[in-house]
Amino acid sequence: MSSYNRYRPSVYFLNPVLLFRFLFLCLALGLYAVSGSPTPDNPSWVEGLIAVSLFVFVMPFFMRRIFVQGFQDYPLWHLSLWALFVYGLTLPLVAGLYRGADTIFILRDVIGFIFLCLPLFLYDALKEKPNVGDPASFAPAFFLTALLGVAFVFALRVLWPDLPIFSGTVELLYLANSPLVMMGGLYLCMLSALYLYQKLTLKSVLCALSCLLVALIFWMAMAQDVQRAPFVALGLSIILLGVIGMVRAPRRMVGPVLFGSLLTVLIVYAGFDILEKIIHKTTHMGLNMRLQELMAIWEVLSVSWVGLLFGQGWGASFASPAVGNLYVTYSHSLLSYMFFKTGLIGLALTCLFLFEIGKQLFRLFCRNPVLANALFWALIIPVFFYASYKSLDFGLLLTLILLLVGSSRRNKDKVT
Repeated sequence: MSSYNRYRPSVYFLNPVLLFRFLFLCLALGLYAVSGSPTPDNPSWVEGLIAVSLFVFVMPFFMRRIFVQGFQDYPLWHLSLWALFVYGLTLPLVAGLYRGADTIFILRDVIGFIFLCLPLFLYDALKEKPNVGDPASFAPAFFLTALLGVAFVFALRVLWPDLPIFSGTVELLYLANSPLVMMGGLYLCMLSALYLYQKLTLKSVLCALSCLLVALIFWMAMAQDVQRAPFVALGLSIILLGVIGMVRAPRRMVGPVLFGSLLTVLIVYAGFDILEKIIHKTTHMGLNMRLQELMAIWEVLSVSWVGLLFGQGWGASFASPAVGNLYVTYSHSLLSYMFFKTGLIGLALTCLFLFEIGKQLFRLFCRNPVLANALFWALIIPVFFYASYKSLDFGLLLTLILLLVGSSRRNKDKVT
């Protein structure tokens, strides 16, 4: 296993400014994991402290990027996201205010949109080089580990919400819907197989079991909410990575296949129970009427070319068939949501940014299929099926993808 074994975190401790900044990042992620909510209905001091901590972390280097370095060396994903950010904070905001949308709904949409644009602020701050050494390996490894830690705490909060360390709330937190939880479950499952694929020894078996035990926490949390998409993603991931393993080195697949077969026998009862719940949900709820939801959005926007081009603006609502024709301010897909709120212009800019993200993921997949696969599903499911794209998690996930690809291109090494 290669990973970031050559990083030198000591260089951060030799630079007190960077150490100070990273302490604020750790504070923000720690508070978010233990007491935060991906999409809070009633933000409290916790969300305020998280925002202040992130601001302290990113602002010095964001300002330097704007006023000193400029735009000359920006990659295409950065330019497309900048265009989307500027557009999203102007015309859709004016449209929402003009149409008389509720101020609270406008604010929630704008905050969710800022989360989507989080790589603009976090990416430069995380890849900033200290005065001593080269942090190209440290920052991605640190950020990946930190986000897996956040996801793990989220899963614990779903399974054991009454633990004293977690602050109680009456809100529906949707923690199991977090893209980070899905990423953690997929990554650790496939990583356990990778240990056995690389070398079949007692140490690799113990590492595989350790990863799998932690992964079960993630999957138990997702199963409690009877989520279907992550389990479909798990099945497809097993097939895809299994085929890649068979093509590259068939003999090495003996360990993962035997391990997976034994695991299947041991958890068959739990598997049937989960499958029964998924079948029951599908029978009674279908596929949550995603297509009908898109058609409802089209009916609203197609009334005028202005609405079609610029959208209904932040805070706008529509009668969604996916929730019994109740008026809601969101849809179950990032693409349909951006189409409804920001029109064809905002949708085009969003698609351009996501296309660039997809290119970055493909580059990462060529070097590290296991991690890239987990990131792919955590990205693609909110884009098409879940409304978790409005959460802080989604912006953190986008930043992680870009950071990992940038590091892997510099190091020419795998990130496992």
